[in-house]
Amino acid sequence: RASTLFPKLYALEALFLISCFIILAALLFPAMLVQDNSSLAINLAFLGLMIFLPILLVLTFVEIYALFHIILSGTSLRSSIELGYALFMKRTATSIIFGATSLLVLIVASLFAGIFLGIGNAFIPDSIGRIIVTAFFLFMIQTILSIAQKGAWLSFFRFINTEKKEVASQKQENMIQREVPEIG
Repeated sequence: RASTLFPKLYALEALFLISCFIILAALLFPAMLVQDNSSLAINLAFLGLMIFLPILLVLTFVEIYALFHIILSGTSLRSSIELGYALFMKRTATSIIFGATSLLVLIVASLFAGIFLGIGNAFIPDSIGRIIVTAFFLFMIQTILSIAQKGAWLSFFRFINTEKKEVASQKQENMIQREVPEIG
């Protein structure tokens, strides 16, 4: 199964990165054309970046959802991108709120990790050992945060991808219970 998933996941990631690069280059190209006029170039570059950020947001969510579709249901690359886009368009507000919350939790956890390592470094003498210990703890903290974030995204994906089906089946079950009188 992994041998069939890897090419799809690689193609998805490559498509995402190439798309981002092409879009960013196209949006910044006008600023490069007028680089002799620095104020106009700066304004065009700023405008290009402001246009790029929402596009990047959409592409990121579509990539995340497509990745989960490929892994969990084994759909083709094209189908998973289409399903990821449809899911994002259906759940845009929920996705953005969860993404912002996830980013905020990551920032706060990173700040606490930095404070922890800063306090810990005060007690370790300056040496190569200090660098090794700090790098080890940064690696461990990053690994834990990454695993927690992937788990949260997976749970969120399952929630938003199956919520409507469960609600519909629950409504249907309630209707059947109302139609059939109890014998007692």
